[in-house]
Amino acid sequence: MFSRRLTVTVPTPCHADWNAMTPADKGKFCQSCQKTVMDFRTMTDAEVLTWLAKNKHKGCGHFRSDQLNRELQHATSSKKKLALRTVMLGFAAWLGLKSAEAQEASTPTRSDIELLPSRTAKVLPLTPAPDSSTISGTITAPTGDLSRVIIRLNDTLEVKPDLFGNFSLPISQNAPLKLQWLVISSPGFVTQRHRLADLQLHQPLHLTLTKETDPFPFLQGTIGGMVVQYKWYTPRGMFFKFRNLFC
Repeated sequence: MFSRRLTVTVPTPCHADWNAMTPADKGKFCQSCQKTVMDFRTMTDAEVLTWLAKNKHKGCGHFRSDQLNRELQHATSSKKKLALRTVMLGFAAWLGLKSAEAQEASTPTRSDIELLPSRTAKVLPLTPAPDSSTISGTITAPTGDLSRVIIRLNDTLEVKPDLFGNFSLPISQNAPLKLQWLVISSPGFVTQRHRLADLQLHQPLHLTLTKETDPFPFLQGTIGGMVVQYKWYTPRGMFFKFRNLFC
């Protein structure tokens, strides 16, 4: 087996005129020494090493200056590195594909969503546009506070709007739209009930809460001889309202 590395030096260059030689296979024929002079200038390091190994490092040749006085390297190691790099890239691409398939398989589809028992909340991801099996829209309030707003569908599924008032709910396919109701409620606002058959479900809804008009907005209590009034839905208002039932 020949060496994969070799340094070519020419201590005593031949003074024969290369241009005056007769063209021959892979080089030119020298009339002075009656030998074929190989043209190594167009060869790679690997090709030079292979030729020298076959000819037992004997012969005449014409080299480029950058091929001399340096170590010629066989291309096998480079091919191995390239093959290893190709395998690693292929393995990384395979892992990425498997990861994407696993993530896609773990993502629940719309058919995987089940309605929960009554009064049980389930937060669902918002969809960018409604379709035939989804009701979505935006809720606004005069005060801008939507933290206590509850949206219910058929009293079996409820969600809370996000910070911008957006919401989305899946529509049950087991009942006609005229028997399904969308209910929006919040303390201090009028509760809204909308039958799905009366809504335009092909586009997002835009609903606005209205403050309720309470005929008895304040409850009166006595603390330390002072008469104090409270809103009925505040903790103290609820206390006085309950106490008045037994007075």
